[in-house]
Amino acid sequence: MAELLRGKEEQKFAAGVVEGGNRTAVVVSIIIAMAIIISSVCSLFFFQG
Repeated sequence: MAELLRGKEEQKFAAGVVEGGNRTAVVVSIIIAMAIIISSVCSLFFFQG
């Protein structure tokens, strides 16, 4: 029950962020996450090669 409630709260928060016009903040955080993933993958390849 608590798990379900938390999921709904997170969905509400995500919807509020998008509606609140904080799309740029979301996009920036996604880009940063992608950059971190890409750099870590690249470093793995370099260490293996």
